[in-house]
Amino acid sequence: MKKESITDTVVKNTAYNLAATILNRIGTLVFTIVIARILLPEAFGLYNLTISIALILLTVGEFGINSSLITYISNNLAKNNPRKAAAYLYYLRKLKFLLISSSSVLLIGLSYPIANFVFHKPQIFLPLLISSFYLFVIGLDSFYSALLFAVDKVKYVCYKEIVYQLARIGFVIVIFLLIAKTFYVSGVMLSLILASVIALIFSIIWLKNKAPEIFEKSKIKIDKKGLLKFTGYLAIANLSVIFFSYVDIIMIGIFIPDASYAGFYRAASSLAISIAGLLSFAYVLLPAFSKVTKERLDSSFNKVIKYTVVFSIPASFGLAFLGNYFIRAIYGYEYLPATLPLYFLSFVIIETTMTAVYSSILTSKGKPALFAKILIYATLINIVLNFILILSLLRISNLWAITGAAIATFLSRYFYLFGLARVSKKSLGLKLERPNILKPLTASLVMTFVLIGFKLIVKDMNLISGIIGVLIGIIVYFAVLFLIKGISREDFKLVNSLLKR
Repeated sequence: MKKESITDTVVKNTAYNLAATILNRIGTLVFTIVIARILLPEAFGLYNLTISIALILLTVGEFGINSSLITYISNNLAKNNPRKAAAYLYYLRKLKFLLISSSSVLLIGLSYPIANFVFHKPQIFLPLLISSFYLFVIGLDSFYSALLFAVDKVKYVCYKEIVYQLARIGFVIVIFLLIAKTFYVSGVMLSLILASVIALIFSIIWLKNKAPEIFEKSKIKIDKKGLLKFTGYLAIANLSVIFFSYVDIIMIGIFIPDASYAGFYRAASSLAISIAGLLSFAYVLLPAFSKVTKERLDSSFNKVIKYTVVFSIPASFGLAFLGNYFIRAIYGYEYLPATLPLYFLSFVIIETTMTAVYSSILTSKGKPALFAKILIYATLINIVLNFILILSLLRISNLWAITGAAIATFLSRYFYLFGLARVSKKSLGLKLERPNILKPLTASLVMTFVLIGFKLIVKDMNLISGIIGVLIGIIVYFAVLFLIKGISREDFKLVNSLLKR
């Protein structure tokens, strides 16, 4: 049987990862639409406060283990050393189970004080209790998903995503039909638990069938000290990331009594994050960058950045300009106040996709300490800015307070991106080619001006005119980008060759 080249493997994994990502974003969007429309802003806000607490504690239980798993397992398998990979898996699995169990128990103990004394919203006490079980299951599921990436079985991540998305959407609809409206938020958490259990079972079955060698007992000694040091830096970084992602919604929940505004804010941020996630390939890049030589790293980096920002920059501008129409179509008229914070959160798409590339390279090259330090500074800036801007703008209105949170997120995230660019250049010699950024930016500005003119002509936009506007924007953007040589015929040939593989 002919052995696949690294290029073929990366191309296939990228395709499967893209498919899994698309499925995840479509599934998440449908799931969000269903629960947002049924729960309405106040209950939707309570749900997001609940899930935010659970995900913060999940990160404590994750402790950087998933990324370490991908790095150490993929590196040892690349060196044709499955027994050593099995030894690392055995140790990391024990550590993961211990930490995720502790986090789950901790959430059980903290549920009452968090609900009553931190948020002053006792109605989230029961959902928080239920989310402690979700935390445990999703923690294990994320571990085995990372393992699928590590052993180059990315297509099964795609299959698992189909199972999970169908299960959680199906379960939440059934549960909404069976329980009283008072328990809807708890019902959402229960549906997530059931779907995660099913996904976890499928992951374990596939792994044991397709990569049984890594589950064999191995007495080979491993570098536990080096592993824990590597994992520790990732843990600090991951904890900072989760605070980075959820400090805004947590502070909104603390300072604004009306939970509806947490719902408005999360509606806006979820839209931006979903698009950013669709354009990010962090997991598949991690094992790929591990195999790239130092001489080829700068070239590989700039190619990935080029193709990433070609889509992320116009996506940011398009979402900012047409955001109110997207919110109205996706969530309903009740969520239109989310438009104001969305103006700022739209541009997080660019930062998120570029940050994913930088952090993947630094992690794959064994330098997580570099981005961990910058992330700590960025997180502290985010917390301080959120505190100042939310409280200051709260004097104007609740809507401006959540917009203050959006501004704080925007500023601190770009501080993080510029910091990553600086340390990557210094430690790995990665120099960002400016035309890769400036040309898509120029084309996006032209696209925006054309869309402004289109909006002035149409005035009252509906679904049909909105679709026409989007199509016009896409055509104008790529036409301008081609004319200023931001993309070339070679790029189209490359895409065509990848589609034929």
